[in-house]
Amino acid sequence: MGQTVKVGAGGTEKKGNGVAEKVVIGDAELWHGDCREVLPLLPHVALVLTDPPYGIGIDGQKQSTNRNPKHNRKA
Repeated sequence: MGQTVKVGAGGTEKKGNGVAEKVVIGDAELWHGDCREVLPLLPHVALVLTDPPYGIGIDGQKQSTNRNPKHNRKA
């Protein structure tokens, strides 16, 4: 895969528990961590793609898991 680096506050490499984990794959970087801690470590970027927590629906409400589409509609 790629090179893994633990990164601490201020963008310094850290051994052990870092704030975030950065994996370098070719010329790309994959960051794993809390976006509120990772974003200040990054230079200016044009796009940040995040994956919200599973089960969060529209307006931050808990998403229904019922597979019946009529049941999942808002009134």
